[in-house]
Amino acid sequence: MNLTCVSSQQVEIFNSTPYELAVIFNLTITFLSIICTVFAIYKLLSQSIIHSSTKIFLLSSLYCVLSQDFAYFKLKFNMLRDIFLYFGKPCFPYYEISDCELIQRGMLIATSGLLLIQSFMSLDRILHLILPSFYASLEAFPSLFFASIAILVSFFVYEFLTIGDPLEGEILNCVYFSPKSTGNYQIYNSIVFYFSIGHMILDLLIYRLVLNRNNQMIKTFNLAEKYQAQESLKSTQYIVTLSTIQLTAQVTSSLSSQFLAAVGTYLNSYLNAMAAALLYSMPYFCLAHPLLIMWILRRTRIERQKSIQELRSHRDTQEDHMKRIKTAWA
Repeated sequence: MNLTCVSSQQVEIFNSTPYELAVIFNLTITFLSIICTVFAIYKLLSQSIIHSSTKIFLLSSLYCVLSQDFAYFKLKFNMLRDIFLYFGKPCFPYYEISDCELIQRGMLIATSGLLLIQSFMSLDRILHLILPSFYASLEAFPSLFFASIAILVSFFVYEFLTIGDPLEGEILNCVYFSPKSTGNYQIYNSIVFYFSIGHMILDLLIYRLVLNRNNQMIKTFNLAEKYQAQESLKSTQYIVTLSTIQLTAQVTSSLSSQFLAAVGTYLNSYLNAMAAALLYSMPYFCLAHPLLIMWILRRTRIERQKSIQELRSHRDTQEDHMKRIKTAWA
């Protein structure tokens, strides 16, 4: 960090109680998210309720959540440290762009990694629908392959966005990209936004296909096939729920960034800084994501036991049997 000072107006904002409370709030949310994510990872590794393929995708998504959490925690911790370090002093120094690489890379790994993982999860569901027997024989290999690609690509997104940028100069804080890379980041933001919208539509279509297949399998006399169809439907429901919440968070984050970029010049510096501190939605999603996974694990265990009991206790009457035959031949 050098000794070039921000404006006196910015110093006043950083020293204001509401802004300090907003930073502490951000830190608290992120700290809780880290604890919940570690606990969710432990739950996933210690239980065998869900299919290994889905488990790998969920563990990969939690890796991305941790990447976001640690990067964002470091960002806000540095800000809070400097607020107290330079409190009451006339000079609050800018940050060197090169010092922000770790934070920005971590946040990009999260947004791009989560989006790619959700895309591969959707592809995984489609392949499972098209080639059920063959795809099942591959076990967890496809998910391991897809998740590895997602993590690898997300790790190099920072290089793609800062290509040709010497990463020299100063910025107000590590939320902002280098001026030379801002255009690339805005394009990336737009891609994330439109891709997320399209992905939500795709997930709903996949859910519809799985629902139709489940309705067809209800007519079967094979209890194993009926059970597998029910499990597939429930798994898809949970995946679509996770995906929708994640994609909504990314759309909201993208919209808030575009909103602040568009109207930021019309807001006073205080409102702009407070909006940037509170409207960024990814920390809220990162707290919700592991909590949802733990809830899904619990619901899956309960519903699986219930489904097995229902299938074991179910006995068709003569009338039910004739109705199934008529439906099958209809």
